[in-house]
Amino acid sequence: MARKDRKHRRHRGPTAPGRRVGKGGAGGWGHDIPVPEAPEPAIPGHVFGHMERSLWIWQRMGEQGLLPAEDLATGSLRMHEYQGGPLPFDAKPLDMAQMLIYDAWETEGGLPAVRLAERALALCPDCADAYLIFAEEVAATQAEARRYLEKGLAAGERALKQEPVEIPVGDYESVVTTRPYVRVRAALAHLLWNAGDREGAIAHAHEIIRLSDLDKLGMRYSLLSWLLEEGRDGEAEELVKRGQEESAMWMYSQTLIAFRREGKSEQARSLLARARAFNPYVPDYLLGNQPLPPFAPETFEPRAPSEAESYAFEWRPLWCTTPGALEWLKDEISKPPKGSPDHLTLPEG
Repeated sequence: MARKDRKHRRHRGPTAPGRRVGKGGAGGWGHDIPVPEAPEPAIPGHVFGHMERSLWIWQRMGEQGLLPAEDLATGSLRMHEYQGGPLPFDAKPLDMAQMLIYDAWETEGGLPAVRLAERALALCPDCADAYLIFAEEVAATQAEARRYLEKGLAAGERALKQEPVEIPVGDYESVVTTRPYVRVRAALAHLLWNAGDREGAIAHAHEIIRLSDLDKLGMRYSLLSWLLEEGRDGEAEELVKRGQEESAMWMYSQTLIAFRREGKSEQARSLLARARAFNPYVPDYLLGNQPLPPFAPETFEPRAPSEAESYAFEWRPLWCTTPGALEWLKDEISKPPKGSPDHLTLPEG
């Protein structure tokens, strides 16, 4: 719904706070596909809009054989400057509408953004991002926001049919022209979850992950927490088995899943030790030894306290509602590490 605190993350879809910085680690996500990139940093709207605009223009020029020879030879992406006026390719109404969306991202939001979104829809009713702006800036209720997002999803589906080539499943965030569809679908998933339609939210999250191997919006994190909150631990375990990701979010969540399944097992202890080696600050935030900020961090640094704050802000409720989890965690971190002098049992005599 309409909010005024979105200046630096507006109109980009529902990347959860604190899930935007860091790098995916070693391992695979799914079968024979890359590890998903960490969700995008909280880039100021004008910078992100410029990047997306450049990518859009570059993609269309490539489709129409208009890229300079040096770009084709090197595979480089030059940030094609666009200051208004005719686009440097044979533009369709959807292309011109999307340029207005990028203009909207560069505003302070509110009425200027809404007016640009209205102009975009007047040019092309298949501009999905316009409906995302309406859901954020105009809707006064969840029901109204849902109607806008459902219209945006339908618009995105129509836009997909206009693409010159069919986008392969898994590449929906690799290709800039399909990102509006993913953004709107992700926003709808989060709205449905908050509105109590948990089955609908989980279904959309599964589909986004299927369509986007990169998962730039971090839907795997939301889906993982939703599955656990619904008691669907088997599905959550299958999700984490798809790849070994080096992040506190993934490692500590794997630990919690193991504890929920097996209790105080060696597997749970091993996973906790691995998670603590990656980010030792998380337990103190989960246990309340360190106070959490009033809001989740907008960005975080991997392995740093800010990452621990981000994880605990999102996941502490699940640890609290898992019987015995925090007590076990407190007991485990109070033990000296294996191999330390306090841990060794010296022979008598």
